[in-house]
This record gives sequence, C-alpha cells and structure tokens, in this order.
Amino acid sequence: MDQGKAEFLGFLALAVVLPVVAALCITRPIKAPLAAFIAIVMGSAALTAAAAELYGVGLKLALGWPKTNWSELWFVGAIFGGAAGLGCGILRAVDLVRRRSKAPGAESAGAPGRTKRRWVVLVAVGVLGVIAAMWAGRRDQYVRWLDEAVHRQGLTDQRAAGVNAESFHRIQVGMSAEEVNGIFGVPPGDYRRPPGFLLVGPGHIAWSEDARGGWLEVWYVPRYHGEVLFDGNGCVVGKYWHDEQANN
Repeated sequence: MDQGKAEFLGFLALAVVLPVVAALCITRPIKAPLAAFIAIVMGSAALTAAAAELYGVGLKLALGWPKTNWSELWFVGAIFGGAAGLGCGILRAVDLVRRRSKAPGAESAGAPGRTKRRWVVLVAVGVLGVIAAMWAGRRDQYVRWLDEAVHRQGLTDQRAAGVNAESFHRIQVGMSAEEVNGIFGVPPGDYRRPPGFLLVGPGHIAWSEDARGGWLEVWYVPRYHGEVLFDGNGCVVGKYWHDEQANN
C-alpha cells in the first residue's frame, strides 16, 4: 500500500473514528436533544483536533517526514470530526425526540444499552465512510482547499491569500509591477506569521540581457513564495513559483 494512503487510513481510524466514538459515549447521559446535538458536534471536533495533532506528531517521530502534506493536522481533524459529529448529532437528537414522544415503558425489553451502543458505532462509521468516499473521489481538491485555509490563518495580511499558484500563473511577461501587485492583491513582502527565511542572492530566475537594469521582487506566504523579475522599465521578464514541501 502507498505510504500516503496508509497515513490517510491511519488518520481516519486513530484521529477521527476513535475520538468521534468517544464523544458519542461521553455525551450519552445528555437527554436534551439540542444540548446533545451541540455537545456531540463540538466534542467530536475538539477531540479529533487534539487526536489529529498527536497523530501528526507521531508520524513525524516515526517516519521523520511523512508524505502527508497537511501542515496543521489538528485543523483537518476538526473539519472531519465536526462533519462526523454533525451527522451523529442529528441522529442522536432525532432519537431523543422520538423517545420523548413515546409513552413510559414503551421500549421493548432486552438489552437496549448494548443495542444503542452498537447503533452509535455504526452511525459513526457510516458517516465517516461517506466522508472518506467523498475525500477519495476529490482528494486533491480538498487537500488544496484545506491547505490554503490553514495557511490563510498564518498571514499577517489576509489580502495576501491572493498570493497562490493560481494567481501566479496569471502573471505574463510584459506586465507592469502595478499589474502584478493587482493580481497578488498585495505588494512584495513577507506575509508569514511568524516571518521565515528570506531569499538571498539573485533568486531562481536566470538573469538574461532583458533583465539588465532590472530588479527581483519576492512575495512570501506560508509554505510558498513567488519571484518576479522586472526589467529596467518595470516590466516582467521572468517568474518563479516555489513550494517548500515539493522542493524538499
């Protein structure tokens, strides 16, 4: 099995399924439908966030540098846990409402506690199965969205969220510095929180005769930076996009 898939399955099992089941068990004594719904959703999100962070630390300790590209697994865990908790919370609330509407003693004899526990586990696994299927179908798109959402949190200026690969590809040779700033949404600078390593030297773009008298500008955001080379008239003559993880 591919290492990335193994890490993802481990994430689902250890950092999502177990915390969600734990949240369902912890909130079991709550009988008010709305309170149970809120407790399950919030508990699932909180527990999976904590478990995912521990899982990410464990991956790094065990593998040195895992293939998983998520910079903040706690954030991804909270997303998954909240989604699973939403489904489980709705079903728990519906079940509580139905039980309230029944007359006392209407439940059948036997072992209702055991049946309910099995039902809770099946619901949790079913909801997570749907999430996993959706993720597997469009994994790259979700990873990109989550990655951008995570890194947006670490910006000193939220306008710098426009400094991304999609915007970078819109920059064309011959554009002015003002046009480039308009595409990125911010002027050149370091928009990381906290600030990181700054490029030293001529950069990654080959300086040709067209660049004589020109200068290099760099836009820094978490994980990425974009380099744009201008000529003496302030027009683009070259560009380079750097992804720290992809280039490690």
